[in-house]
Amino acid sequence: MQTYKLNRKLELLDKLPPLTESYPTITVLEGNPVQSGRFDYSKCSDTVIAGEWCCTRGRFRLLYPFAEMATILDGRIIVTDESGISITLERGDSFFVGQGETAEWEIIEDMRKSYFLFIDESAPVIMAATG
Repeated sequence: MQTYKLNRKLELLDKLPPLTESYPTITVLEGNPVQSGRFDYSKCSDTVIAGEWCCTRGRFRLLYPFAEMATILDGRIIVTDESGISITLERGDSFFVGQGETAEWEIIEDMRKSYFLFIDESAPVIMAATG
């Protein structure tokens, strides 16, 4: 079993490559967000993934190449969906985004989340970021 605790020490996470190297469908809009994280579970040729992810302040647009269920463990973000609806998410809040959806993230306070990703390989996503 893996637990995801509030106020966990960030030194338990690994430094990850820049966002644009990790996600071909991302466009950084403001700042220089730096990510770190940990993969706790991966199965079925990496179509199911769970772990913990952190990111520093900044703003980016992401075309989701996966479906994601996540819970904010620390920090605060504003997520704006394709229709222009914005919601503030903070510690304890959970969200779901479907594969192929686009969302804009504005990280107001450095944040950390636990996540579960599912990649439906029968529903391909365009793998180029839109500006």
